[in-house]
Amino acid sequence: MKIDNNYTNPMQSQKSENAQAVDKSQRQSEKATQAQQSPQRDSLVLSDKARLLSKARTALDEAPEVNSSRVEELKESVRQGNYQVNFNELAKKMVGNVDVKG
Repeated sequence: MKIDNNYTNPMQSQKSENAQAVDKSQRQSEKATQAQQSPQRDSLVLSDKARLLSKARTALDEAPEVNSSRVEELKESVRQGNYQVNFNELAKKMVGNVDVKG
């Protein structure tokens, strides 16, 4: 012999099914409303190393290009002993960035 309803009221079962259907439709409606009100946006989170690398790359891109011919010219002058250092200009450039308060 097979027992189908396990001593439950068929009306009670139908009510719970209807309640579940209503709950489901309410949740779907709430999700749709939330999606319309605040659309999701992509976001990106960088690690400290990535930020540091990005700053270094920017600094490198902003650095002036090296004039290879001028560098070779100066190297040759130094090798030959013809390169003269202007010590006054050098001192001005070294101290130029220092703020001396007296």
